[in-house]
Amino acid sequence: MTSLIQGLSRWAIPLLLLGITTLGLSKRVPIYESFVEGAKEGWQTALRILPYLVGMLVAIQVFQHSGAL
Repeated sequence: MTSLIQGLSRWAIPLLLLGITTLGLSKRVPIYESFVEGAKEGWQTALRILPYLVGMLVAIQVFQHSGAL
């Protein structure tokens, strides 16, 4: 059972990438351009949520060092 799970884990991401690429090619989607556009949107989202993430991490550290958490 463990070897089956390890085998599935080893091949999960390569098969996912191959499947997405195959599906994109079959639907004639410009794969690279779509990837670049999605990466740009992801970068903008990351920059937009960064201040909130830093604030949450600082709040957690304050609670930990105060002994409340």
